[in-house]
Amino acid sequence: MKHKDCAVMKAVSRLLLCLLVAVCAAGCGKGAKGQGESSARNEQNEEERLTETKIALEDESGTAEDPEEDPAEGVETDEDGNPISEEDMANIEGEDFENLGIDGLPSPYVEYTDFDVFIGDVEIGAEELTNLPFKAKYFNYLLYNDGMYEIQYEDEDGRQVSFRKGKGTEDISGVYLDFEKKDIVSVNGREVRLSTADGKCLLAVWTDGTYAYSIFADPGCTKEQMIEMVSSVQPAGK
Repeated sequence: MKHKDCAVMKAVSRLLLCLLVAVCAAGCGKGAKGQGESSARNEQNEEERLTETKIALEDESGTAEDPEEDPAEGVETDEDGNPISEEDMANIEGEDFENLGIDGLPSPYVEYTDFDVFIGDVEIGAEELTNLPFKAKYFNYLLYNDGMYEIQYEDEDGRQVSFRKGKGTEDISGVYLDFEKKDIVSVNGREVRLSTADGKCLLAVWTDGTYAYSIFADPGCTKEQMIEMVSSVQPAGK
């Protein structure tokens, strides 16, 4: 009987020892796992701090104004120093380069002061007005890129008349006012549209089937004076 009791006691002791070992092992594993997770969190926080510092440094460097670079040697620029693209340069011929418009783009027309040079460059047959409602003192000659031309007449009091001729049969006047009245009259066998406002005739528009014409008067004239100007159109220089 005693021998049997001793065997039981030994078995119980071994069982308790196994349980104790298991508990100790579990405790050590949990501690190691906690240390690993803490270390991983620390590494992640450190990476986030480094990333934030890098972004802050990039933002600071980005806010600093970059020094203006001078255009490369040989690159054409407009009056503000902006480079002109090759496409724009291709559209600039001769004196056009001297007449750059807004943002360095080429002007849609060439302006002349010499009448003979002007009519020599017109390719659609230069014509002019030979009868005006005033004595013109100032003249301006414009040749547009599409071949249309314009002659501007002005007197000492600022009254102006603009005469245009261009290819086609559409209205080329460039005047888009709300006129009170529009009349169609026959002048030299052609239908001419006269537009009036405030009792003054401002615009005449017509075509010969090949070319379009327009006369704009500022501040306006009588209907009879406008018809006389239409009738006075003659080949330029004659």
